[in-house]
Amino acid sequence: MNKRKRALIAVFLIFAVILTVVITKIINRDPIAPFQSSAGSMHQLDRDSRVTYTINSYHVDFFTDSNGKTLVFYSDANHDIIKYLYFPKWTPEDARVHWHLSALQDSVIFTSVLLDEAIDRITVKSEDGREMSKELHPIPYNNYRFVIAVDNRIQQSPVDITGYSKENKVVYKNVNQKYNKSLFK
Repeated sequence: MNKRKRALIAVFLIFAVILTVVITKIINRDPIAPFQSSAGSMHQLDRDSRVTYTINSYHVDFFTDSNGKTLVFYSDANHDIIKYLYFPKWTPEDARVHWHLSALQDSVIFTSVLLDEAIDRITVKSEDGREMSKELHPIPYNNYRFVIAVDNRIQQSPVDITGYSKENKVVYKNVNQKYNKSLFK
């Protein structure tokens, strides 16, 4: 064989090895790896606990870690993780709704956990009266009821959260903590 044929065969073999390695990595890519990397070593995610929802072109992934904590990851349309929150197992003493608001460039992520069973659904308004585009209904996960929305109508805190019972009565308001205590007997 002449030198030219040997060089072509060597280049072809090197290309084949590189292509094989890349294909193997793509096939064996761990779908949990980006989430585990974001959460760090403190949270060992249970891969069987993953539940995914799509809300306004954002992906919301729920996981439970080895300590029983619930982690919620938010990804954009390209599946790039933009934020995560974790919720420890706790028994609330006086909190009825736990919530968090995260600002993005053009919208906001609203996350809440409904801790009071009397609250069936909620609505959220900004301080200037703008309301999220729809009523928010609970998503059950790991013995919690999460309410998650990605919306461009509410851009800042504070927000006015109103909780309604199954009978459509107002049973919770976070503004001045006004609610009808007689409904919780």
